Amino acid sequence: MNTRFSRYTFISAMFVLFAMFALPAYAGIVQTAKKWFSGEALALVISAVAALVSGVSGIMYARSVKTFRETGEFLSVLGSALEDNRLTRDELAQIIREGRDIFSIWR
Repeated sequence: MNTRFSRYTFISAMFVLFAMFALPAYAGIVQTAKKWFSGEALALVISAVAALVSGVSGIMYARSVKTFRETGEFLSVLGSALEDNRLTRDELAQIIREGRDIFSIWR
């Protein structure tokens, strides 16, 4: 499935690049495209991209903070379990549970 998706993505990207560079050069629509992109339209596009980037950055920041917190809890449990140089079944279960908590954030 990933190869099919990446193949379609590559084909789509090539089509977009062709449309952006080849068609305007031969069809004479460069001047028409310049008329479409006024300062207001460009500002709208830039603000939409900035909002999208900041939203994604905020989500990634929140997930990163949760990951660091869960990693700290995992290391604390691991340190207390290894303190006496023995692992009991309960301690091992708790270590595995805390390890799963780290990875569950990114699902």
